[in-house]
Amino acid sequence: AAEAFKRNFFFFFELRSDRERVLAALKDRPGHEELKLAGEVVSSEKKGLKDLRSGFSKITDALAQLKLLGNGFVEEHQNTTDCPLCGHDWEERSELLGALKDTESTLDPALVDLQRLIADSTKRLSNAEINLATLNEQYRIAVVNEQSLIKIESELSASILNSPFKEYLNFDSLGAVTESFIAAHLDRISIAGSAANLL
Repeated sequence: AAEAFKRNFFFFFELRSDRERVLAALKDRPGHEELKLAGEVVSSEKKGLKDLRSGFSKITDALAQLKLLGNGFVEEHQNTTDCPLCGHDWEERSELLGALKDTESTLDPALVDLQRLIADSTKRLSNAEINLATLNEQYRIAVVNEQSLIKIESELSASILNSPFKEYLNFDSLGAVTESFIAAHLDRISIAGSAANLL
């Protein structure tokens, strides 16, 4: 009887240890609000990146069209000194061509800045997606842990009910049950068993 009792208590300690491990893991689980917020951040970053790319595309298309029209106009009208974009008379054709080139070079840094914004937005989106994926995985693991906890607590309850010391055992007092507690009670069982054999 004492040997079976020892095996039951070792099983009890193993279950208690498993329960403590699962409870500790569940403390770090993300909540629904945290998941929702992470999803909203991903959606917002996607929209921002889409808007930046769309704006960049529209600007580059417009600039290409302006260059084409401006260069085409200047080629067709060899004697003109009037700017096809703003109407200003540059008086010399070379000044008009220089002004058109200056306008193009003024816009190039703005495109570079917009490309930098797109790169930054892409990086933020990637980080937000990684964060959301991590939170989803933590949540999935938490669900598995919750299922494990239900099984462990069910087995612990059965272990407590089958114990001769069930009056000392409950989920609130699990930490108080130590090996010295068990050893003291095993001595009591051994003495009680010896006394029963004498009768």
